[in-house]
Amino acid sequence: MPTTTILLTAIIMGGLTGWIVYYFYAWLMSVTGKWLKGQAASDTFRTILAWAMVPSIFTLLLIIPEVLIFGDDLFKSEHTNTSSFNSIMWVFFALTEAVLSSWTLVILVKGICLIQGFNTGKAIINMLLPGVLIVVPLLLLGLLLQTV
Repeated sequence: MPTTTILLTAIIMGGLTGWIVYYFYAWLMSVTGKWLKGQAASDTFRTILAWAMVPSIFTLLLIIPEVLIFGDDLFKSEHTNTSSFNSIMWVFFALTEAVLSSWTLVILVKGICLIQGFNTGKAIINMLLPGVLIVVPLLLLGLLLQTV
């Protein structure tokens, strides 16, 4: 697909599904947090998630220079321009995005520690449990459908 189609699809689908996932994940973190003896409500988790996503907004802003530098290569598995400049820029953007993603995780874990009164390990479990609740049933359903 052309780069503009990919970007428009990502913007539209992200806008449509982002809010649903945001509310659902906050609710699930509240539910699983209560299993771990936490007390924070889903609205408090929404606040923590919103602040944790600030570095991710900067990651999204990096798409603009990436499109300008890499063009269609940005969404291809094999790059047509393998110049030294492009290779250096791939590494630069990858490291920048890794740092911003790590920052997002740190803010989220520290926020969960703060609102739930958890230590870091328990906060990480509280962060991951909602994903487990979604992925495990889907895997089981996939295995069930494969056997049919």
